[in-house]
Amino acid sequence: MAAHNVPYCRLCASSRQAPSTRGTAVKTTSRLASVSAGLGLSIIATVGFAAAASAYSSTPSGPTGWTPDAAVHAVATSGSVTFVGGAFTGGVAEIDSATGALITTANVGGDVRALAVSGSHLLIGGSFTTVDGATHKKLASLTIATGLPADPHWRAAAGGTVRDIVVNGNTEYFGGAFTHQNGQPQGGLGAVTVDTGKLVPSFAASTDNTVFGLTASVGKLFVAGNFTHIDGVVRNSLASVTMATNALDPWAPARAWTGSSPARRRSAPT
Repeated sequence: MAAHNVPYCRLCASSRQAPSTRGTAVKTTSRLASVSAGLGLSIIATVGFAAAASAYSSTPSGPTGWTPDAAVHAVATSGSVTFVGGAFTGGVAEIDSATGALITTANVGGDVRALAVSGSHLLIGGSFTTVDGATHKKLASLTIATGLPADPHWRAAAGGTVRDIVVNGNTEYFGGAFTHQNGQPQGGLGAVTVDTGKLVPSFAASTDNTVFGLTASVGKLFVAGNFTHIDGVVRNSLASVTMATNALDPWAPARAWTGSSPARRRSAPT
């Protein structure tokens, strides 16, 4: 039987062979809408997070009336109030211990690293050089009862950053990163009277490097830092001084190792 030639119809072939894209287009449109909606939610969430982070401002405010706008480095309590010190605006703030609500702020021109309360005095130390616009180098006494102004007659000073303060009776001991205090060559440590800020000359203990922490207990002043000597005597990062005599105690904890590697541990004494 002879074959018949059927004329080729391009339009017909196209309609038979090309699959319909209508369903695909609908699916693609739906997917794009979902992706767009997801991106929209992500953007909204990101914007919302950024807005929350921006609560830190030069005029601190928050849910309880105050939020620090920079780091807090020191805390001290007295009765129902808490004092905080740091690099935030004002340097020192007094807040209600129960609610966190702001009571008042000081006007310290620099970072506050140490706080101690003694009676009506809030003793502060740090890297600041002014309080209330007047010169106060690294140490000052604020009057608690009248809104934390600096006592203009209290003039203790240190030659470098004060890292910690501890009070025993009418003596304020302070430690930090300095080689002079109150015009005297004395490294890392110093002592002044709480009420006047005058030098206590009988306390002459001196370290060869920074003091980071102090505490007083059982008549002793305990000292911590990265020093290796006090008054030329080997003391590896820890030492104690008898406060009644200002004499360095024989207590001398040994360092477990020197340098940065634990592999260089010293042998334990036999």
